[in-house]
Amino acid sequence: MIVTFLGSFMNSSYGQFDRSEMLKIVKQNKRDSAHVDALFKLYATESRLDIEKAKAYLDQGARLANQLQISHSQAAALTLYGDYYYLIGRNKVAKKLTNQGKMVFEELEDWYSVAAACNTLGTIALQEGDYEEALKNFHESTLYYERSGDTAGIIIAQHNMGGLHFDQGHYDKALELWKKNLSLDLALNDTISAIYAVNGIAAVYLKRKEPNQALNMMHFGLGLARKMGDPLQLGIMITNVGTHHLDAGSLDSAELYLLESLDLYKQKQLDDKQTLAVLYHSLGQLAYGQGNGEQSEAYADSTLQIAQELNSSRLLKVAYDGLSFAHRLLGNYEEALMWSNRKHDLQDSLTGEKVQMQINELQERFESEQKDKEIAELKVKEAKAIGIADRRRNVMIVSIISAAALILVLIFYFGRRKAKERQRQAELEQKALRAQMNPHFIFNSLGAIQQMYMGGEMDLANDYLGDFSTLMRK
Repeated sequence: MIVTFLGSFMNSSYGQFDRSEMLKIVKQNKRDSAHVDALFKLYATESRLDIEKAKAYLDQGARLANQLQISHSQAAALTLYGDYYYLIGRNKVAKKLTNQGKMVFEELEDWYSVAAACNTLGTIALQEGDYEEALKNFHESTLYYERSGDTAGIIIAQHNMGGLHFDQGHYDKALELWKKNLSLDLALNDTISAIYAVNGIAAVYLKRKEPNQALNMMHFGLGLARKMGDPLQLGIMITNVGTHHLDAGSLDSAELYLLESLDLYKQKQLDDKQTLAVLYHSLGQLAYGQGNGEQSEAYADSTLQIAQELNSSRLLKVAYDGLSFAHRLLGNYEEALMWSNRKHDLQDSLTGEKVQMQINELQERFESEQKDKEIAELKVKEAKAIGIADRRRNVMIVSIISAAALILVLIFYFGRRKAKERQRQAELEQKALRAQMNPHFIFNSLGAIQQMYMGGEMDLANDYLGDFSTLMRK
């Protein structure tokens, strides 16, 4: 099954606004903070449509912010450049710039902007598959949004927490978060956020083998997108509806929606590379279902190119999967096995029953093809019949040795991983124990002992001080 849910919900300090009004402010060229703010807002609205055009606005805003020496705007420029480098797949630079901007916002006590920076850092970590780092940043983002009293920001952070749970296979928890957020989004009339929640809910239904509920959610989201008139959101929803029909085996309906989405991306020149990668993957799977191996391979290659450009491990797995299917259809079982193995190398576990069945199937076909070639060679070289037995014996010995070596490697690998997990568990337990010693408790305890001394209760104070010392040593 193809997962239609994509990535994390990105945000900055710049929400929805009147684009024409921002262009009017820029045209006035007053070269003040409002001018800088308008340029940054234009970057935010253009960044998912035309990334280079958006960067031109960002460059202008950053230069003007530096000339005017506006600390807040300079920090905003850093975080927006972090967003830009994330979108073009340079995650290392994105994290560095976002962290720099976050530090300035912390000094300025702008907690909303700190929360937005944490959200960006969590999004990058989630794309890289670093779930622990993503969880930390999304939690911090939620706390800072609560501190700044921003309900919409809290919803964004919870959206991404849902995405984290989804990636880890905790579908019930993800569904609970997204359903709650959808109700809040509709109440706040936040259509973009609502569409994100709809996508997540539909993806969970697909994972839970509930296709009718998934399709209902997708069509609801498609209605929101058509009403909104945003080509980017519309492209995402059309792609998801087409992908759902593909998963359900309705190839004609899938082709109708997927080609409509592709036309929209070409006509509007949309720069949403993540959704475009999934669209190419779905078209490749459609071609596979129609028996067109060459076209399936071409679409899979396009998916791989975008995945490498964005440095996204999640999209790489999708691309490897598509290439494996395409080469299997073309009869290139060795290459199909190679791409399948690359995909599973990126996954957390290699022991899943379904995964193992797919690998075994490819392995059997590859070995069968190799065996046919060997038989053909043996028929041509009948005169070397005596040598054939020796070669077979050697192959068996090598196979046994290789199998034994593989078993040893696996034992060593899983042993190390288990040891690391025990070490990590111990560290977490130590952190938990340290966290239990609340600073407010320590402060209150010392204050109480001080009051006893000041009140002349020396014996009682000494007893309490002894008990407190014993507790601290524990």
